[in-house]
Amino acid sequence: MKIADNPFYIGIFKTGEIKMKNTAEALSSFICLAGEHCDLRILDPNGFEVLNTFGIWIDKCADKEFLTELKTVLIPKQKALAKELGFPECP
Repeated sequence: MKIADNPFYIGIFKTGEIKMKNTAEALSSFICLAGEHCDLRILDPNGFEVLNTFGIWIDKCADKEFLTELKTVLIPKQKALAKELGFPECP
């Protein structure tokens, strides 16, 4: 499955859901903001799960090519959030 094939995605979190643009920036922001409080699921418009997380950390992603793109935006945000929360830096 190619994530780029859909114009938007639906982020599922503990207290609801949110519709977001299909961009690495939008998905990484959702993961870091909502993932700080719970595990997440990201669905395509047809309800197919394309990505899930353990908090702010990706567990599975259906599109490995997009995952590579997403990680370039997500990892710096994860590191900044971990630093802000006082977690030790990973090697």
